[in-house]
Amino acid sequence: MRNYTFDATDVKPEDIITVDNITKYCNFGDLGKLNLDINRFNSNYNSDLGYTKGFTFKPGTVDKISHIISNYLYLIKTPNQRGKRTPMKMFDSISNSRWRINNLRDAFRGINNQLIRIRQTGLTFDNFKDSLKEVPKQFIDFIIECNKILTPFKANLSIKDVRTPNPDMTDRDNGFDGIILLFEMELKNPVMTIVGDNDTFVGDIPFPGDILIHISSSIRDAIDAFGFKINDRKVNAYNTSNVIIGARHSAGTGLYHPYLNSNNEGGTCSGNLGSSIQSSFKAFNFVELITHIDTWLTTFKLGYTYPLNRPNMMYFGIPEALAEDLKDKLGQNIDNCGSRILSKFELYKDAVGICDGIKCTLRDGCDYYTRWSDKDKQKEQVKHMENRKKLSTWITEVEEEYENHIEFNNEDLYDYIWNSGETHGIEGMRRACELEIVSPYVNTFLDSLRGDNSIRVQSDIVRIFGYHPLAPSPKQLDDSWDLYEPHTLFNFVWFTYLEVGPDVLYDIFLEAMDYRDMYFQAYYTVPKAIAETCPDIAERYPNPGDTERAMLNWAAAGGPAVGLDINDVSNENPF
Repeated sequence: MRNYTFDATDVKPEDIITVDNITKYCNFGDLGKLNLDINRFNSNYNSDLGYTKGFTFKPGTVDKISHIISNYLYLIKTPNQRGKRTPMKMFDSISNSRWRINNLRDAFRGINNQLIRIRQTGLTFDNFKDSLKEVPKQFIDFIIECNKILTPFKANLSIKDVRTPNPDMTDRDNGFDGIILLFEMELKNPVMTIVGDNDTFVGDIPFPGDILIHISSSIRDAIDAFGFKINDRKVNAYNTSNVIIGARHSAGTGLYHPYLNSNNEGGTCSGNLGSSIQSSFKAFNFVELITHIDTWLTTFKLGYTYPLNRPNMMYFGIPEALAEDLKDKLGQNIDNCGSRILSKFELYKDAVGICDGIKCTLRDGCDYYTRWSDKDKQKEQVKHMENRKKLSTWITEVEEEYENHIEFNNEDLYDYIWNSGETHGIEGMRRACELEIVSPYVNTFLDSLRGDNSIRVQSDIVRIFGYHPLAPSPKQLDDSWDLYEPHTLFNFVWFTYLEVGPDVLYDIFLEAMDYRDMYFQAYYTVPKAIAETCPDIAERYPNPGDTERAMLNWAAAGGPAVGLDINDVSNENPF
């Protein structure tokens, strides 16, 4: 069995399971039950009750019980109690706390009765240890016999040390802290059965990987449970919350089992079967345990099961071979599928190979598949990946070239230059640096255009450039990032300044103002003319805002009204 999920160190059972350790750390047999109840009492009542070697209460027990009763009856004031004590409050407290006093009495009486019973049997600490001398061998032999049953199911039991190694510790404590009883079971390529209403069969989905289940408890709890078992007592006195269920799979990234955490770090969702799995483990009923595990990891009820992951995340796309009922009932989230495929297959060409390999029925309408299939996009991706390998060297070169002009300790700027290199290589990094260098000059240039301050902010100036036909049109605006393509007016101004200088940029500004006047003239004077010469406009642009934009475009005599927001046009006729 591959132990690809559980990081632990093997422990020799005979080194850890000893009479001394069982006596010291376990709640085993009658004396163990007594220790368990005393520990619970002390925890519940913040006390330190104890007993002597003669199995009588330690001296001072009366004072300890009196103190607990006084707290409950409000006869003494504790640090946690606020407000003034009054006689009436004391009487009210006595009445209200009677049920707590009864619980205290019953808990103490239970311990007292156990001490009486142990004294009557003549038990001593020495003969108690004698009674345990066969337990270590019994427990070890029991594990060996269990493994004979488990082996055909690709499962086994072992004792592990899960403590973090500490090189400073030469000798470890022989106690039980960090020592667990571990059950591991491997499911080879399990098949998930999907059922509908009334448990009707819908279809099967093979899971593309193996699953390793690991269930554990502390060795202390395991030996306690073993003590219950060999003494013919029900094991349910041992807390199931101490049984930890975990599982991982080998399907790799991008593929998820419905009941296992997406990060594949061992977390699970076992639903209603969780308590059954825990109970079977602690009762050492491993055949029943295997049955519960198989049911848990191979059955999904539509409309009833609410898992960590939807069952359509066990596969990519919608495979042609998938049962028709499953295609309809499970569907597929294309965005989720696309991100999962890329997490597993970095290269577009490999991702496309997966889609084609399963003959995914979503390919015709999938934007991811369209992009991945594009040969130019594939080449571009490979280029970017090659650029990434050189970024560390390039950024060092660029820092040396521009160290007198740029502060590279600016995190945002550094990321901008780094991303430029990934897309455009070292020349892109240099261009990003040059744009940063000209930035204050552009700001000064824009401020100079504001004249008498009738225009208050730079954005108003930049907006005027939007009337020029050279400026980016709305159809060019998208989410892509390109150091050389002006997707915004700000980019347009900065790029133009860098490439042609302030004089040419100033000429463009003057031309933009002329275009603006023409657009305003068109907006107020030509609606009738445009309707007569372009009768299809009303049909193509049914919304008033769209019609107005079309009018402005028409008035530009073939030059688009690029960058213009119709809401920026004044309601007052400037002509």
